[in-house]
This record gives sequence, C-alpha cells and structure tokens, in this order.
Amino acid sequence: MMTLPVPVADKSVTLAAIDIFSTRLKALGIGTFTVSTGETMKLTLTVPDSVDQGAIDAVLRTPGVLEFVPWPANGNQPAQGVLVPDALEPLFDFAEEVISADVRTDSSGQPAIDIKFGAAGAEALGSYTTQHVGVPLPIALDGKVLTAPFIQSPITDGEILITGPTVPDSSDIPLEALAAIIASGPLPAEWRHLP
Repeated sequence: MMTLPVPVADKSVTLAAIDIFSTRLKALGIGTFTVSTGETMKLTLTVPDSVDQGAIDAVLRTPGVLEFVPWPANGNQPAQGVLVPDALEPLFDFAEEVISADVRTDSSGQPAIDIKFGAAGAEALGSYTTQHVGVPLPIALDGKVLTAPFIQSPITDGEILITGPTVPDSSDIPLEALAAIIASGPLPAEWRHLP
C-alpha cells in the first residue's frame, strides 16, 4: 500500500489526479488499484514482478509538467538538471498538445521516447525549429532541464524522438515511467508538491 501525503480537499481535483494516476499505472501494466481517501489518499495496488518499483514511485510522485523552453542565445548552455529561469516562456502547452508518448528504439537500437503532438504543437515546433537549426531546445520536466538536444533540422511532422544519453539514466526516472508521465499530462496544480 502506498500513502500519498496530499490533503484531500476538492473532490474534482482528487478525481482528476486519480484519472492521471490510472493512466500512468495502466501504461506500466497495472490495471487495477484501489483508492481510499481520508485526510490523505491511500493507493493499494499489486505490482507485477516485471514492473520496476522506481517506475511506480515516479508515476505517483512526479508532477509531470513538461515544456519545450527556448533558451536565450546569450545565456549559459542548458544542461540536464539546471533550473529553468522563470522568465522563459514555453513554446506551447505541452500537456494540451501531446497525442502519444511511447517507448521505442531508435535506428541504432537505443531506447527512446517517441512523442507525437497535435496540430498547434506541431506548428509551433515546426516554426521554431525551422528558424533555430543548430541551437539547443531544452525539454524541461517540473522546472528542470531534462534534456537539451541540438536542433539538427526542422521538425515539421509533429513528432520527436528523445534518444541516447539525453534520456534519463537508471538513477533517474525509468524510461517507461517518463513515457507514461508525458502521455498522461501533469497532475493538478494542487498535487504538484508531492515529496
């Protein structure tokens, strides 16, 4: 059993969080769980041996706010783990535009996350990458740079593949959990302070 130390106040917010947890857990192969609420929320679930406990912890404790963050040319190069300056505006609302996020392998056989965006996200990404080939485009998770790949060519098809050393290693969020977090969207704002 896992207890999430979040005060349960507004029922609609709690239900929205439960929907997101359900989507994330299903992506990891956990289809059933029970929820009880009192002063805090308690989740009871059976974790198959094939599912990494770190992945479970990540999908239940990561707020999941993702952003493409245009980085200032005159600033320090973005590096994994660096805090995103408050003044930087994301290219578009990542959560509203993600259609899917799946674990795949790239052309060299390395694990990767394939992310597909809706029309507005694809248009914003295409426009920005066309004008900024050769510069980094950081992807931030919960206010910290997750990866900062350099734009190799315009991305006009609304799909990206995050690969290689730019994805988290085993000490970070497992790849399957990260894909589940991206696909589900972020937790409600009231739930984004989980320890």
